[in-house]
Amino acid sequence: MHAVIENQLAENEPPEARGALARLLKEDPDRHEAIHAIADVFIKYYFPNLKAGANAQPFDSEGYREKLRNLTFDSWRRVANHSFKPTAGGVFRSNEPLPRGGG
Repeated sequence: MHAVIENQLAENEPPEARGALARLLKEDPDRHEAIHAIADVFIKYYFPNLKAGANAQPFDSEGYREKLRNLTFDSWRRVANHSFKPTAGGVFRSNEPLPRGGG
């Protein structure tokens, strides 16, 4: 997932990814954690399409961009610390439904 986010940053597509990174780095200089925060937002929009396979909806670019525009370490850590619980096999699963893409 790091490579996906690094590519978005390098290509400036979406530009909100660079904006989110800059904002996050002002809050906390840990670039690695900032990349994880951005990747977490991306996964929540991309994973449902992977899971749906042939029935996938178009990627919700505007929803993803909006989440990036509002991403802070505080908002990310609240979600990361409270909505993911390990299963018996150590896999983390969300307690909350993933956002649905809408076109």
